[in-house]
Amino acid sequence: MTVTLGSTRMVFEENEYKGVHHLAFTIPTGTFREAKVWIEARASLLGRDGVVEFEGPSSWNSRSVYFDGPDGQVLELIERRGLQHPTTDPFGPEGLLCVSEVGVAVPEVLAVVELLEVRGIKPYGNSPSEGFAAVGDIHGMLILVSPGRGWMPTGDRLAQQVPVIVRAGGADAKEFTFR
Repeated sequence: MTVTLGSTRMVFEENEYKGVHHLAFTIPTGTFREAKVWIEARASLLGRDGVVEFEGPSSWNSRSVYFDGPDGQVLELIERRGLQHPTTDPFGPEGLLCVSEVGVAVPEVLAVVELLEVRGIKPYGNSPSEGFAAVGDIHGMLILVSPGRGWMPTGDRLAQQVPVIVRAGGADAKEFTFR
């Protein structure tokens, strides 16, 4: 199945995957409150200790709301304040501008970070660790985690390795395959 969401085209293939994926969708700066109300009317919000709105690390300049996706997947609306997408329209599906993050479980996070750096994809925000790294930039990131790590915010939805192919960059696209 192919799905187009803003400037992103995603192709999903059925498999026997057991585990949880993570995808985040960029929303226009200034629409966070409306987007939260919009998604809350359509899906269950995910939280931790009664909190459902999350500020990103200071280096990310973002805030997020997480929600249930199909089959318990962890989905996220993220407002990246460094991206300006002015709008006066009420928030709706057209406010989902693109896929902002793709979560990928890899057995050796730091080794994958090194391989991606050689291809010009740098760590974003905080320094990578053995269990977590964000690579890319404000326009799109891979969130690399160790298999078995809990996805934010619940911590009990565990990432597992699954084949993922990410192609990013338009005319000068780079393709990454994770198996």
